[in-house]
Amino acid sequence: MGWNYGSDPQESRKARISVPPEYPELARRLNIKGVARVQITISTGGDVTDVKEVGGNPVLLDALKRAVRKWKYEPSGKESAIEIKFDFEP
Repeated sequence: MGWNYGSDPQESRKARISVPPEYPELARRLNIKGVARVQITISTGGDVTDVKEVGGNPVLLDALKRAVRKWKYEPSGKESAIEIKFDFEP
């Protein structure tokens, strides 16, 4: 499993808390693997305020969305949008 944070370098913000997604039991039983991608919006205070699906298996996307909603970032003077990719493998 692995992360890939894609974003404009000028929009880069460091995560203070980044909980990894749990590999879903359904995905494990069905041997579902692959990349899930979401775009998150981060408030000026560092909270994830919105999560949009970009691509991937719905079972994997759900796990990634649940995880990134718990993330916290460093405060910034403006709201940011970052694409997060996670490679799920059993």
